[in-house]
Amino acid sequence: MLIPRRSFLLMSLTAGLLASSRRLLAALISSDEPASDPAYWRCLEAWVDALLPADEYSPGAGELGIPASLADKTIRNPGYLKLVKSGCRWLDQQARDRGARDFAALDESKREIVVRLAEQSAPRSLPRMFFERTRDDTFLFYYARPESWVMLGYKGPPQPLGFMDYTRPPSA
Repeated sequence: MLIPRRSFLLMSLTAGLLASSRRLLAALISSDEPASDPAYWRCLEAWVDALLPADEYSPGAGELGIPASLADKTIRNPGYLKLVKSGCRWLDQQARDRGARDFAALDESKREIVVRLAEQSAPRSLPRMFFERTRDDTFLFYYARPESWVMLGYKGPPQPLGFMDYTRPPSA
């Protein structure tokens, strides 16, 4: 029995959407996601603030909602969720080794020590992979926000205004 090409494409698309929506729904109602667990949420907020703290020129990563962006990424990526959960457990263990309840309870100087420890860990180790992935994503999400451009003196992309002198030849 031959299935018409349009019917096959429609059935394939429908099956893909159903599979995708089932995974998304499962992730949304899962209690494993960091945003639904207060301990992971506190850890994630403290971690991104340790990576990109506020200063007199710009807001910290936590102020710009970067923990929510990282948590959102975990919904779409189970491997990333596993990394974040494991990384937060590692951070909390480092905090307990330093006499604190969890990573969020550490003062700024002790957080910096733990961040440095993660950064200097062996390549492909959990702390190093957690540090590198979350640092890269934190920077990506942070600098994608216009609020972070103030300290750079960047006024934003040239569009939609464009380059108004496009009709003139380049000058030296």
